[in-house]
Amino acid sequence: MYLQHTPFASIRWVADQPLAALIARAESGFDSIELQSMSRFPRSFVGEMKQHCRRLWYPEKFSPFVGCTKYRMWIHQPRREAIEALSGHDCVVTKVQVCLDLLTRSKQDAQLLHGIMTRHMRTTAKSTEPSRQYENTTYFNFDRNHGPRKNLLAYSDHQSKIAPEWSCTHVELRIVGSKHLDAAGIRHQAGLLNLDHRAFWEKNIHLVDIPSAEEIGKEWCRHFEKAREGKSRRFPYRTRVDSIRRIGHSFERMVALHDSGYFRAHDLEYMFHSCNVFGGKVPSHLFPRVRVESILPGNENGFWRKPPG
Repeated sequence: MYLQHTPFASIRWVADQPLAALIARAESGFDSIELQSMSRFPRSFVGEMKQHCRRLWYPEKFSPFVGCTKYRMWIHQPRREAIEALSGHDCVVTKVQVCLDLLTRSKQDAQLLHGIMTRHMRTTAKSTEPSRQYENTTYFNFDRNHGPRKNLLAYSDHQSKIAPEWSCTHVELRIVGSKHLDAAGIRHQAGLLNLDHRAFWEKNIHLVDIPSAEEIGKEWCRHFEKAREGKSRRFPYRTRVDSIRRIGHSFERMVALHDSGYFRAHDLEYMFHSCNVFGGKVPSHLFPRVRVESILPGNENGFWRKPPG
């Protein structure tokens, strides 16, 4: 399967046509929302939330710092009525998990799609650490467990939450903190109700092409020559041609070997960011974005078309 057997860079890009053959349709919705309040949530409010969510976790009392007590509630797969019920209540949205289910006709298609997506997928957040693979779930930007953050994950070993009769590749973006929620336009009730899910995913998830070993080596040598201007320009592997070849393949091996042989655009960007020759910057022109219509959902929240099953 694609997810388990991915050669370093032998497969560069799978265009929209093959992806469209794997994807029956794309659906998006709010998987979970965290609410916080300075006081206890009224019983009537909790009861109303229970009626309009698939699941609810409450209450949890916590102290973010000495002398401050807050209460939080998680609402799982809320219907429109649950979001509308937020009006008039003294609580704030502190975390939102938006999910994207790419529905497929079989589990094999879902696993193949998972491998393609995680190989070419990058988030709009900076690659501060390599991706992680735990069983069948791929994690991106999970280096921060506290404070504002945007985390992305993908898996393909469960049925769709929105359409349980379908297999799917499930992609989930977890947004925490007022800064990121404001940027996404979902910190308040109006934004949650009126979110354009298609525009949201088009903005927050990109599929990119992956540079070849030769392109990587040439970019490294170009930056090396620029950094060494006025100094010795002796290449690490005798000639420029040898350096291009060997450095390009070295990058590929380092990216692939960090996590059981997976080779992903996200991790290659992380390697560029960590390399001193590039000055902490990623040469974005090596990762041209490829627009793929088949992964974009409709504008509406998929959970709101019918009650969650």
